[in-house]
Amino acid sequence: MLAVHPSEKCTDGKTPQPIIAIRRYGRGEVVYVGTNETWRLRRKYGERYYRQFWGQLMHRLGLSHALGSQKRFVVRTDAETYRTDDTVLLTVEAFDADFQPLAAAKLPERTLTARLVRPDKPVTDEPEKLTIAEVRPGLFEARVPALVAGEHRIVVDDPITREPSQVAYTVTSVSVEQRSASRNVALQEAIAAASGGKTYDLASAAKLATDVDPVARPEHAVKVFPLGMTWACLLVGLGLLIGEWIIRKRVSLP
Repeated sequence: MLAVHPSEKCTDGKTPQPIIAIRRYGRGEVVYVGTNETWRLRRKYGERYYRQFWGQLMHRLGLSHALGSQKRFVVRTDAETYRTDDTVLLTVEAFDADFQPLAAAKLPERTLTARLVRPDKPVTDEPEKLTIAEVRPGLFEARVPALVAGEHRIVVDDPITREPSQVAYTVTSVSVEQRSASRNVALQEAIAAASGGKTYDLASAAKLATDVDPVARPEHAVKVFPLGMTWACLLVGLGLLIGEWIIRKRVSLP
């Protein structure tokens, strides 16, 4: 929250009511402005503060960066968590000193260079070098395989300021069930013996239907329907109507 109401609270009765709030969403940012009175900034000072407020706000959202003052050179990955054998998509959005899209033709090697710090290598070892190719002016991409589990860091040097920018991501190991595609026959038979069951494969699957001896269990069902929908009720109603008609005829009632 960048600005809150001095007295109004949220539904919990404790949190101040936000007037201006900002947060990340996807690859960009969202700004919430809980007031429609910004036009009052024109009072006494004209367009000076009004244009400054909305201009800087649109400039920040237009760059779609969430790195504070570092808006000219942004390094990101397409996700924060990966599984082993996944592919990490590394994206770099780069602008020159005049905030114009940085083209590969302006770079000495026509690519960006990066360093991959892996958890399975000692800190004293030289990081693995990566090459990030240009997709279009201002956008560079590279695909990095996720080979080992742990915390990874990719450090990219800004060709303009020579300052490093880094992004971190996590790689998790594959589940036990997916580590091997072949069936573990010994483990399957051990589990069946411990649980009192049997094991089957494609060759013996036809015996499953004959080996299963299901226990007959009675099933009970309760059906609820209106009493007036029964034949007995219908006959009783018709009998009453006919009896009333006969009695009326005998006593000469209309």
